[in-house]
Amino acid sequence: MGIDNGVVDVLCEECGKRLMRRLPDGTFQFVFGRTSKTGGGDVESKPSSLISMFIVGSIKIKCYRKTNGRVCGHVNIVNFFDKNVPGCF
Repeated sequence: MGIDNGVVDVLCEECGKRLMRRLPDGTFQFVFGRTSKTGGGDVESKPSSLISMFIVGSIKIKCYRKTNGRVCGHVNIVNFFDKNVPGCF
């Protein structure tokens, strides 16, 4: 996980690319669906596919990022238990 100005990036354990981002208010942002490439080769998400969600508990998220022409495919299991939320440990 990378931390910058209260924003935490959740990275794939296998390839190290960003899967989702936790904002300072506790919500998570991730891209749902496909992404498109711009002329410079950068991957750019479509504004309508950016999801914001409050997550508490364990989630499984599969990495679909491409590295050297192949999809990573690693299944990451991540635990988010916030001590400030009632009912969490």
